Amino acid sequence: RVALKEKPRNIAVLSRKAVLNLVKANDKEGQLSSTEQQAVLASSAMLSRLLPVLYEKEAEHNFVQTVFWEGKLPGTSAVEGAATEEIKPAGNPEESPDEHDGKELAGLLVGACAGLLFKVGFTVTAEEARDGWFGGVGSGAVRGGQRQLDAHRCGVLTLMLTASSETLFV
Repeated sequence: RVALKEKPRNIAVLSRKAVLNLVKANDKEGQLSSTEQQAVLASSAMLSRLLPVLYEKEAEHNFVQTVFWEGKLPGTSAVEGAATEEIKPAGNPEESPDEHDGKELAGLLVGACAGLLFKVGFTVTAEEARDGWFGGVGSGAVRGGQRQLDAHRCGVLTLMLTASSETLFV
């Protein structure tokens, strides 16, 4: 909460990096490496904890609107009406520009989460990707080797639920 008040740009950049980690993992062809899986899980856990804090005082600072819906960095102050600028990633100027520059993070976040829910080797097996999920609500039957996939799926679903629950935190 202090960082949001004093350094909103840092929170915006952190949020953007986390969302782009999810987008990158979703866009990757084939299965994710163990390192990539850990990056996705860390990003989704961080966003699941950060979003409720951002939602709490949205009427005061307009952070979610500015960063997630307009794709802009907040000004030096988190107060409404502060100057904003397009989010541009810092880094090597020789690198090709990110295709997601200036795009709103909210749409990228939802699209990445939806895709990750069906990512073979991360949340589903190849068989499940073809035939659909097994089990369901109240189903205690977890086949061997599925616990990790179920845990990953729960992490992504938690993020999606948190992202769509702004009214609970207002």
